[in-house]
Amino acid sequence: MSLFEKNVMELVDANQSVKDTGLPIHLTKLSKFVNYIERSKNYIIGGRPESGKASFMDHTYLLEVFKWWRDLGYDDEGHKKHAPNRPPLKIIYFNMKKTEQVKLQKLLCLYLKLEYNYVMDIPTLMNTVGKTYNLENKHLSAIKASQSFFEELEEHMEIISGAQSPTDINLHVKRIMSQYGSNNEQGVYTFDKKYQGQYTLIYIDDLDYLLPESDGYQTLGQEGLEKRLGDYLLDFKKVYKSSNFVIKPTKVMGSRVVKDSEPSYKDLGNIGKIADIGLVLYNPFNENNLKYLNYPIESLFIKGKNRFRTVSIVRNPLGISNITVGLLFLGECGYMRESPHPSEEEDFGEFIALFRALP
Repeated sequence: MSLFEKNVMELVDANQSVKDTGLPIHLTKLSKFVNYIERSKNYIIGGRPESGKASFMDHTYLLEVFKWWRDLGYDDEGHKKHAPNRPPLKIIYFNMKKTEQVKLQKLLCLYLKLEYNYVMDIPTLMNTVGKTYNLENKHLSAIKASQSFFEELEEHMEIISGAQSPTDINLHVKRIMSQYGSNNEQGVYTFDKKYQGQYTLIYIDDLDYLLPESDGYQTLGQEGLEKRLGDYLLDFKKVYKSSNFVIKPTKVMGSRVVKDSEPSYKDLGNIGKIADIGLVLYNPFNENNLKYLNYPIESLFIKGKNRFRTVSIVRNPLGISNITVGLLFLGECGYMRESPHPSEEEDFGEFIALFRALP
């Protein structure tokens, strides 16, 4: 068999009968260019402060995905059903920036939007200073009903809170994955029969909170820490076939030129080199880039809240890059959806009216 036949033709023929593979994301325009979540890929998410990096990762690549996966096991009336085509799923979340309490409360606010269309922030949820409205019985009922969803999420997700060093992250992943498989006689990690076909999703929020460690001679700086973590991420996707999602905050320079703030592959820093998909979130209003791509940016600053972001594909070795998608943003709960095209003024007008009606 020739190399061409083995590496190309066999795969082409086999894939003709396969439908879309991977775990779908809810951003349909973006998914046309970056595809669904696939095994053995590194997704690096960059962006400046207040660009919505964590909200984007948690909505697009975590909660919406788990919700889709979970719903496969339920019928239309909410009763559990046999789902033989639903793959095993394991989520490992390194929550290094926020407390565990804040992270889970924020995820609940997002779930309430997705499931019940309630826009709620943490102060409103917790009835503290800064709340936007008083909770009614319908809200409290929805919160209580959400418990089963989050308890099922907990069954599949291990959350590790607090700052970690790259080696800490590596040891945690190895410890967790030892529960799902082991090395065979050839030293190759294989999943136990029960977990064959598992999707392993690893999230790291965010790299600015990496703890220092030594290379044996000196303490590593930020660049050295990210390089070491990058090596581990490459191992994770090779050994465990994991999908790895990493937030890499952009290093902000002192340029006064607005153009310099626009998304670029440089926003991913050195760890961008290992990215199979590199995405950069952008907040043009904060950067005073009010004409960016002809979006109605000023009109989307409503009641003191900035309702617009963009996501740009800055690295995509197997597909198209330098594509930007507009996003409508509810910062209260971390909700994002794709915006209309800049030319669709009537559609934007409808969303602006909806935003103005929010408390």
